[in-house]
Amino acid sequence: MLGVSMKKLLVAGIATAGLVSASAFAADMPQPAPVYKAAPAPVFSWTGFYLGGDVGGVWAKDRITDVNGLNGAKTYSMDPSGVIGGGILGYNVQAGQFVYGLEVDLGGMGLGKKIIEPGSSGVTSNHLDSGFYGDVTGRLGLAFDRSLVYAKGGWAFFDGRANVNNTLGGFGGGIASTRPFTGGWTIGGGWEYAFSPAWSAKIEYLHFDFGSKTATLVTPINGTFLFPNKLTADAVTVGLSYHFGH
Repeated sequence: MLGVSMKKLLVAGIATAGLVSASAFAADMPQPAPVYKAAPAPVFSWTGFYLGGDVGGVWAKDRITDVNGLNGAKTYSMDPSGVIGGGILGYNVQAGQFVYGLEVDLGGMGLGKKIIEPGSSGVTSNHLDSGFYGDVTGRLGLAFDRSLVYAKGGWAFFDGRANVNNTLGGFGGGIASTRPFTGGWTIGGGWEYAFSPAWSAKIEYLHFDFGSKTATLVTPINGTFLFPNKLTADAVTVGLSYHFGH
């Protein structure tokens, strides 16, 4: 009979042989292919200069007052509408989810219209010219990767003039024009989406208040008549911008 020591050696040898066989079997088994993870997509940044253009529709209201009663003291409105469009230059800075910057717009407003003053029997007419407009605004927005929701506001001008024309011979007639509407402001907002690293599209609403300018009609016979014109406008545009350095 085998001694106790021999039995222990035999058991240890059998166990060792089993482990070696199992390791060899495991080594011969096919190994799973390594899993490759795609690199995370770069996070889009709105920081940088951009240049673009926009086009859309504009609806204005010119509130006119016949202060001195050339045709009876009254206030009435002229409501022109037309096309608005122009160029955009701006710069954004993104800090976390917040985007802020400065934007300059310059273009044209097609607001040309003529009306007859109510109660004037057709002898007094008011005109509003089309003209250039521009604004310098600050923008503040919230970015959701490539999507940007923003508000903007600042200074604005319109260089079209409002005119009054009186053709009644007894008054001596006359034509008068206001100065350009340079002391205005604008406020609004929009949504912009970067559909590629360098290009974005937007839709925007702006309200303009160009203040009040007065046409002073001087007639040879009956003196001076004042026609203040208070001009406001609302515009909806779509635009396209190129972002440098993206």
